[in-house]
Amino acid sequence: MMDVKLNTKEAFTVITPREPHLAVNMADDFAKLLHQMTSAECPHMVLDFQHVEQMDDEIAGLLATQYAQCLERGISFVLCNVQTGVMERLKSIELSDLLNITPTESEAWDIIHMEAIERELLNGENDDAC
Repeated sequence: MMDVKLNTKEAFTVITPREPHLAVNMADDFAKLLHQMTSAECPHMVLDFQHVEQMDDEIAGLLATQYAQCLERGISFVLCNVQTGVMERLKSIELSDLLNITPTESEAWDIIHMEAIERELLNGENDDAC
C-alpha cells in the first residue's frame, strides 16, 4: 500500500505520495486512487511530488493516461514539486511536455484557476467552485 497524504482545498485536492520511488508494483493502487479522486465531488487535483525521487515508466504512463482522461472530462490535473530524477524520467520518455507541470503548489493552483475560467468561458458555466 502506498503512503499518500490527501489535502482537500476549496477547488482541488492535493495528493502527496510519501514514497521516494513510485514503483511498478504501486501502479494498481495509484490508478485506483486517481480514479477515486476524479469521481469525487471536486475532481480537480494536484499531484505534489516533493518526496518522489524516482518513478518507473509504468507510473509515468499512468500519469499520462490519467492526464488525457482528465482533459477529456474537463478536470484539472497538475503536477508540482517534481524532483530532478522524476523530471529526467519524464523527459526521457517524452512526457514532460505533455503533462501540466509547475514548480510549486501555488502555481498549480493558478493553473487550476485559469482552467476553470477557460471552462466557464467555453461552456458558459461556472465551475470555479466544486
